[in-house]
Amino acid sequence: LQTAAQSKNLDPSISERIDYVTVWLREAEESLRGVVDAGLAFLNTWPMSGRADQIRMKVGEAYYRLQDLPNARTQFELLATDYPSSPYADAALFFAGKAAMELGTPEGLQRAIDIWGEVAEREGPLAFHARYQQALAKRTEGLEKEALAIIEVLAADKSLDVDTQLQVLCQRIELQLILGMTDPTQRESAIAGARELKARPGLSYLWQGRVGALLAEGLQKAGREPEALEACYDVVNAGLSTRSGPANPAEFYWFYWAGFRAVAMLDARKQWDAAAKMAETLAQTAGDRAGEAKEVATRIRMQHFIWDGKDPVK
Repeated sequence: LQTAAQSKNLDPSISERIDYVTVWLREAEESLRGVVDAGLAFLNTWPMSGRADQIRMKVGEAYYRLQDLPNARTQFELLATDYPSSPYADAALFFAGKAAMELGTPEGLQRAIDIWGEVAEREGPLAFHARYQQALAKRTEGLEKEALAIIEVLAADKSLDVDTQLQVLCQRIELQLILGMTDPTQRESAIAGARELKARPGLSYLWQGRVGALLAEGLQKAGREPEALEACYDVVNAGLSTRSGPANPAEFYWFYWAGFRAVAMLDARKQWDAAAKMAETLAQTAGDRAGEAKEVATRIRMQHFIWDGKDPVK
């Protein structure tokens, strides 16, 4: 490319093509800063190029991956403004919203909500995802009722694939639990929704764990601790199954969440032997909190002199 670029009397279309390929070469080298520099140079030299929207998208993506969020947002918004009919426009707006939200400022959060509203109004392929992100942003802003209203609309979409539908329904339960702190009817709706999901056949352990944890949390907040404890045991017992037990960090997260929550509830109820046994069950697994569970089991048995004729956990 460098040799070709130094040739005399190059046709402008060839020069543009060389600069264009240079951006892709920097990407192939996995040089994000190189993509930014080559991309901005291209846009400066060839502002009217038919490839300008694609290159600006590349620059925005590189900034985003570099976590230079203000510049990423600028590039994405410029693309959507300057090239509204571009096939990249919706994606650019969507990621402009992501960049704005990740800035972690009130202004950025509000801007993200506005941007995703604009993407949703376009009714393009990213409309659903924009509405979902908008709901998450409103939840972050403390507008749980508004977030729930959006989620209710999304949950009614019958065309969703199973995992997306479960994601939306779990988000609805979480929002209802938050609102249930002041409105018990919302909490009861959350419990009912979690029970309904839990009864679905064929759930992967990841979903069994998450739904079971939500059910346990709702029941505990409603003062129905025996039922909450049972829900925690269900999650742990499902995790001990060789067929559908935890197999990755996300699944182990819910397994340990339920197990340690059960230990805490049993300890508070002075059921120390049961608490120690639950901790020992967790300690026998291959997850990252097994060591912590061993320590908890030992502490409970030593504090309450409960050994069942066995030596302390080693």
